[in-house]
Amino acid sequence: MNNRDGLLKKLKDPFHNRTIGIGLLVAMIINLGAWVVLYLYIKPSLDPIYLHYNIYFGIDLIGDWYEIYIIPLSGLLIILVNYLAGVILYPSNRVLSKLVVLFAVPVNIFLTLASVLLAFINR
Repeated sequence: MNNRDGLLKKLKDPFHNRTIGIGLLVAMIINLGAWVVLYLYIKPSLDPIYLHYNIYFGIDLIGDWYEIYIIPLSGLLIILVNYLAGVILYPSNRVLSKLVVLFAVPVNIFLTLASVLLAFINR
């Protein structure tokens, strides 16, 4: 077995755990929802759009239309980093590995909620 096969085995091992596999799948589906909502409601435009809303100050960040995709992109990055951290922790501490991977789910729920709200504000 060479190094590449060993690395692939390390990346695949946590997938055999049902909790990690389902958590990763749920986080990816939620993240996909954020991408779809923004794709459907935010159209390319020369006009600036609202990128951040705050209940105390109202709209406090305005930018180009494509900058709104930073929200689901950050969710995707969180999924990837948490999964890689879970892979590293899996051999030594499986419970912590599961928690790290599952933490991506609530984070992506909040990011998708922010995407929906910003799509609504920018209509």
